[in-house]
Parts: sequence; structure tokens; C-alpha cells
Amino acid sequence: MNVKIIVPIYNPDGKFNMLIESYKGQTIYNNTEMLIINSGDSSDFIRSLDSKHFSIINISPDEFDHGKTRQLGVDCSIGADIVVFLTQDAILETKYSLEKLISTFRNPNIGAVYGRQIPHLCATSIAQHSRFFNYGKKSHVRTFDERREFGIKTTFLSNSFAAYKKEALISVGGFPNNMIFGEDMFIGAKLLMAGWKIGYSAEARVYHSHNYSIMDELKRSFDIGVFHERERWILNFFGKAEGEGIKFVKSEILFLCKNDLKKVPECILRDIVKFLGYKLGVRYKWLPNFIRKKISLNKKFWN
Repeated sequence: MNVKIIVPIYNPDGKFNMLIESYKGQTIYNNTEMLIINSGDSSDFIRSLDSKHFSIINISPDEFDHGKTRQLGVDCSIGADIVVFLTQDAILETKYSLEKLISTFRNPNIGAVYGRQIPHLCATSIAQHSRFFNYGKKSHVRTFDERREFGIKTTFLSNSFAAYKKEALISVGGFPNNMIFGEDMFIGAKLLMAGWKIGYSAEARVYHSHNYSIMDELKRSFDIGVFHERERWILNFFGKAEGEGIKFVKSEILFLCKNDLKKVPECILRDIVKFLGYKLGVRYKWLPNFIRKKISLNKKFWN
């Protein structure tokens, strides 16, 4: 299989350098190429990467879009059978991470697979729980028929570390333009509805987590709400997000009670803020544009 790794970057920090080094150590490194879509980095580090394993496309920061930019990477991956997406702050945990992820496609019915994200060493207890809740220790495969059991979680995918069979991705129209958030869940839903399966490989691991501030939590939840409102068909087919949110809150409080009790009050405040952010996002049409911009992580979306 011909594999292309696609990494969109914007003013990356040291984690991107660590990602590159972890990629160079992969067992399949010599049989792959990384395409970097650069929308805001002019460092010597980027220019120093060898042309045999790395290629770079430069776009302006204003051109970046969660869906459109990733589709640009797919369109430029001529001859690739598999496209793998990573974010600039995800670090491959072992030399087998990519190999394990791609091996999931031995099942010909799988159209996409995502790997396990484990928290960075600097992750707070709240950030740790988020990863433990969403990325379990057991691999699985999801189908459209399982939506009655798993609801909207059936569509879960994360482009922080995910691979797609290019044939499957193209068959459902590829990544859409003008996405505030959730281009991976959008494609996950499309794939399932088209009869493809989504895999989860717990053996393919990356370090990836965020120590969000409370304001960041508000903004991220607002963007999720906007996404769910704009793509309401996903909720109609797979179920609402509120049930999954309640499960998360219960799990989070239990985790903190066992591991970091003093964080429980902050956790409760964060969950209230996230709930309010989500509800505002669902009702974004009622808000003036300057308010939308102020409480959104993806401010360029509202231009």
C-alpha cells in the first residue's frame, strides 16, 4: 500500500519537531512520505527537511479550513492508497504506531481508522481523563447498524491521528469546505452511511492532549454546538450528543475523586461552562457576528 502522511501546521511549537523525529523512527518510514501543509511557519526547521521523505505546500493563514485544507492534502496525494492525518502537536509513541494503524486495513470493509491518544506528560488530571474516556485500551470496529447502541459515538474519529482508505474517502465526496469543526466526524458519518466500517486501533498510539483554559473550553464547546447545528443530519441519524456528555461528566468526577480530589470544583465549573458554550453554539444564528467571533476558537470561520 502506498501511504501518505498529511500534517497541517500553523506556527508549531517544539512538539512538531518531536513529531518529525518520532516519524523518522517509524518502521515504515522509508516507504512513506509526509506532506506538510504550512499556513504560517517560516522557520529554518521546515526548510531543512529532506525532500525524499517530506514535501511542503504553503498556503496563507486565511486559506486554512479544517475540511478544505485536508482535502487539499488528499488531492495532492497522487498514487496514495492510504492517507494518514496527524496534527502538529501529536507525537508518535512507538516506532510501530503507523504500522499498527495501517494494519487495520487488512479488513477490506474498513474505510477509516483512528489510533489511541494518550496524554502528554505535562497533561493536567482533567486533560488526562479526557483522553482515557475517549480512547480506551481495547480496539474495536463500528458499523452503521451499531448506532442504536453507541449513538453519536459511533461516528467518532479524530484527525489528530487517523488514516483513511483513499478510495473510501473519495467515494463519499471527500472533506467538505467551510467547516468550523468536526470534519472527521462528518466523514465518519458519511462512511458509515455508505456501508464502510470505522476502526479503532488501541495499539497505535500517539501522545496528544490539551491543557485547555476555562475560556478555551467555552470556545471549543461553542464550535461543537455550531457544528452540530449546521450538520443536524448527523444527530438525526445517530442520536443527540447530550447523553454522551452526561456519561463524560460522571466519569470525569469519579476519576478526579480517585486521582485529584482538589480539582473537582474546577471540573464542575468547566462542565457548566462547556454546557453553556454548547447551547450557545446550537443557537449561534441568534447571536450577532461579533459575539460569535469572540466566543469561537475558529474566528476566521466567521469572516
